[in-house]
Amino acid sequence: MFPDFLGIGAHKAGTTWLDVNLREHPQIWMPPIKGVHFFDHPTTTLRKRLLGQKDFLKAARDHGLGTLKRLPQDRSWASLSWALRYWLGARSEDWYQSLFPRQDRCVTGEVTPSYAIIAEDRIRRLHERMPGIKIIYLLRNPIDRSWSNAAMHLRKMPDNGADRVTDEWIVAHFARDKMLARADYVLNVQRWERHVGRDRMFVGFFDQLESDPAGLLRQIFDFLGVESSDEFIPATVKVKRNPGNSAGIPLRFRPILANLHLEHIAAVHRHFDNAYSKAWLDSATEFLAAAPSGAGAAVAAR
Repeated sequence: MFPDFLGIGAHKAGTTWLDVNLREHPQIWMPPIKGVHFFDHPTTTLRKRLLGQKDFLKAARDHGLGTLKRLPQDRSWASLSWALRYWLGARSEDWYQSLFPRQDRCVTGEVTPSYAIIAEDRIRRLHERMPGIKIIYLLRNPIDRSWSNAAMHLRKMPDNGADRVTDEWIVAHFARDKMLARADYVLNVQRWERHVGRDRMFVGFFDQLESDPAGLLRQIFDFLGVESSDEFIPATVKVKRNPGNSAGIPLRFRPILANLHLEHIAAVHRHFDNAYSKAWLDSATEFLAAAPSGAGAAVAAR
């Protein structure tokens, strides 16, 4: 069966926190690992499934091999069947449905942050196949999100690549088309709303996750139609998941990021007009005001 909900992003905006806390709820069933990546990668070759180096391919392979290795202790044939089907199965709509077994009195779903920016024709087809789907989209200040994403890529480089890349490399990373698309929250929200409808889309803010994670999770539970009383809020709801570098954005990159994302942030504030969007707009304005004249635009244009 198809899932009841999707968490579509944004990258580095609390999706790991979302995934961990949703799967703690007894009325929610989710796949054993985060990020199925079906709607952004609907097909793969067997060679890629066996040897591919994309993160989601490696995660599927590691999960399959790990489950197989634990079989003598766990003796869970159902877990092994799921893991091998997820890893080696030819991707199709039937394959995707097979990942979500029918669960009595449970809603099912998955979290894959890349879904926020899939092509609109895929959103349309997805909704045709799943007309009752609910969408969860968490937003984070694009300036902070962009830096967090770049820092993550640097940490993944052998021996931590931060000391071996130039500022120009980092700025080019900020300005990649995919990075900018991920920051265009209003456009992404509107594309999804055109198909699933506004009432079936929950938009949350990373700022609330930081200040009131239990309150945000309770709102998401209510949106999904599951119990949301205190007993269903995990004791670990305040634990940060997959945290990035806490050192903050280096001063030299702040006006660059503010220049790149000022229009995105202004659009968010016009659309949502809340305290979070106002704080984003204020911070971007401050970053630009504190920079040498034209510094942000000049460096970002390199």
